[in-house]
Amino acid sequence: MIKPMKIIRRRKTLALAALIGCAAVVIGRTNATAQNNPSADEAAQIASDAYIYGYSLITTEITRVQMSNVPKVEENLHAPMQRFCRGR
Repeated sequence: MIKPMKIIRRRKTLALAALIGCAAVVIGRTNATAQNNPSADEAAQIASDAYIYGYSLITTEITRVQMSNVPKVEENLHAPMQRFCRGR
């Protein structure tokens, strides 16, 4: 059986790498007619916007993985994918 923490670390690392990659693509974009390099302030704003946009998506995915990475329904609100669990 795969340990839950290894999966979560991998997904968190992949999600962070994807977010950094998206920010790098946005920052490094080129115009077909001319090179428009953003200033340091523009680059910081783009990176900030990418972080704000992506943080909730990554947090939601990590929470879903943590809550569903069990073999059967448990009493403490953990259940496999496509199964219901009841919280009292």
